[in-house]
Amino acid sequence: MSKQKSSSSCLFCYIDFISILFSAVVLSCVTKYCTQIYVTCKRSNVML
Repeated sequence: MSKQKSSSSCLFCYIDFISILFSAVVLSCVTKYCTQIYVTCKRSNVML
């Protein structure tokens, strides 16, 4: 019984780790994308 519980909690940790990692990757991609858009807008404003 206790073994089953520990394995499920281990799985929870793993899922938690994956979700945190996924969030970090998404956040970095969004930041990169936003920065790119911002820089492009700045450049086009300077050109205009």
